[in-house]
Amino acid sequence: MGIPSPEPPGLHRWSDQTTSVMAGLGTLAWLTSHSSTRPTGRPFGCTHSASRIEAFFRSVREREHAVWVGEMKRGEKDEGLVVSRSLDIQLGAGGLRVGAIQTQQHTNIALHAGSVKPTSTSASSPHLSGSIRCANLAIRLDSGSLRLASIEARNQAAIRSHAGSVRLGNLVSPEVKVVSNAGSVEGTFEVGERLDVQSDAGHVALDVKLPARTDNHTVQARAHSNAGSVRVTYVEQGKGVTLDSSVTSGTGRVEVKHHPSFEGSFDLLTRVGRLDVSPPRGSGAGGGDEREWVVREDRKGWTGRHVVGRVGREGMEGRTIVKSEAGAMQVVF
Repeated sequence: MGIPSPEPPGLHRWSDQTTSVMAGLGTLAWLTSHSSTRPTGRPFGCTHSASRIEAFFRSVREREHAVWVGEMKRGEKDEGLVVSRSLDIQLGAGGLRVGAIQTQQHTNIALHAGSVKPTSTSASSPHLSGSIRCANLAIRLDSGSLRLASIEARNQAAIRSHAGSVRLGNLVSPEVKVVSNAGSVEGTFEVGERLDVQSDAGHVALDVKLPARTDNHTVQARAHSNAGSVRVTYVEQGKGVTLDSSVTSGTGRVEVKHHPSFEGSFDLLTRVGRLDVSPPRGSGAGGGDEREWVVREDRKGWTGRHVVGRVGREGMEGRTIVKSEAGAMQVVF
């Protein structure tokens, strides 16, 4: 995906090992880099110089019933904090406020009763926007929401919220899975292999980017809500990318807007509700979009409609499935 190495010069380097941040009932219990010594008077073990200790402690601390990670003072040139090769955060109660986290390998965050939010939303402090950069990301929230401006995971990102919404400014990763049991999912997702977003009780609103590939490659995209509306807009589908898309809802409105680069078969079904389909603009009329539009089946019942066909050239392997058990649908090609 072309994500740069998460080690720009000038950042505070904490450890070459895994750093753990653990807290019980809202109180920071201990920080460790798996070092063998524990300096006197320090709440965590380390073998680094005093300046590096202070730099790390300034960037990981407890305030306002939350643990703050990667917070920088206004005016500092550093854009983030390389905590270690890997970072594990487990909090029993209280939230997590993220300024900028950067690790070489994995970042794992688990909160029992609290939310993950940015340290600042001030336009005058763009480096305090809430960002995570790593190779592999795993976030689990038992009772709380997730709101961050930027996530870049070079390999994969997995996010699960049992009772809370997920709002992301931009998430970039080859493979992304987001599951919310009781909350909405919103954001912009740039993927190269697979996207899977599910909500049991909440709406889903996604802007999806599929960057160009040098090889012909199929990207799978799935979005579903059992009880909520689903909106998916493919804002980018680069050259060499074939889209295999499925957008579905149990109860709720479904809206899908395809990128003009999409070519392949479509299967559109609503059992109870209105279905509006917009063919490519200019299709068959000498307009700007000359993709071929073929409808093989269009069945209208008392309560629903089923449309099957193809857009673009014959034999193209793209596919889009849009279905709602009970709800209106709008599909744009």
